[in-house]
Amino acid sequence: MTYNAKYASSFKLEMMYGKDIDPNSEIIAMSVLNKDDILCAIKKAYLDMSPRTLENSDFVNEKSEINKDQKEILFEKLAIKFANYMEKGTDDFEKWHNDTCLLFKNEFAKLLTEANKKSINSTYGKAQKIVNMTFKYLYCFDDAYKYIDRFAPCHMALDSYILNWFFSWYKEIWDNIENNKRAKRKLTRSGKYHLPVWSNLEYEAIGDSTIPQYKEIQEAIKTRLGNTSRIEAEFVIWYESKKYQSSKAEKIQYTY
Repeated sequence: MTYNAKYASSFKLEMMYGKDIDPNSEIIAMSVLNKDDILCAIKKAYLDMSPRTLENSDFVNEKSEINKDQKEILFEKLAIKFANYMEKGTDDFEKWHNDTCLLFKNEFAKLLTEANKKSINSTYGKAQKIVNMTFKYLYCFDDAYKYIDRFAPCHMALDSYILNWFFSWYKEIWDNIENNKRAKRKLTRSGKYHLPVWSNLEYEAIGDSTIPQYKEIQEAIKTRLGNTSRIEAEFVIWYESKKYQSSKAEKIQYTY
């Protein structure tokens, strides 16, 4: 029996990213500089963000009602931004990241509103998921190691597993903040502080809200990890948190 590496690689890329590659082509690879390859990562990240958080919302099922052509245009805009960043970098990653999240958040809200004939807002939580998961998929591309400096400032994609890890240590910081009115908020019956699910997060707290939002969570995680990049740590933390929740172990064994 002969191992057919080209067909195996072609199948893997189609299964993981929807990338249809001829097994007989000279190069079977995914590049962080190739806009079409980046589009595959964006579409996979969209699936991570979309179905579970949209189907149970108070509007019509997005998958069948949203304008597919307009959605593809939005994906194209994101792909161009990612391709430019991966090739040239930026002097201010935080601004680039926030601008990219807001681009998706605002454009996606327009698509949802048009599909449902009423005003519907998207959230920063959904936007960060597609942006941060796109980076996570790009990190797995064949030539990502050549551009490792581009991934160093990346944020951690927030989902239920990552937020459970965050809850496990941030509550101590929460309670020790002097004169912080949030410290008056007690533990819920589930034993966790009442924080919104990732899909409901906004960039920062609005008004008198006592609940930390995206910016505060990311800054706290960055401080916690020190010299370890957030995207690097996420691969470990996400796996360990998922394993812990699945096994309901008595104590979380986190590396970070």
